[in-house]
Amino acid sequence: MNGIEIFVRFQLTKHKIYFATIEPDFNVLPIILQHFESRYADQKWIIYNIK
Repeated sequence: MNGIEIFVRFQLTKHKIYFATIEPDFNVLPIILQHFESRYADQKWIIYNIK
């Protein structure tokens, strides 16, 4: 884990998709992607960078 993962908070949508927004100063999605792919492999999820 790189550290930013602890700040990602998912909410379950009515369509049973876990959705989280992040607003990092840098493009961290490529760095944290593998963590969430392995941890939530059996669920549908979206991490949206609002910047």
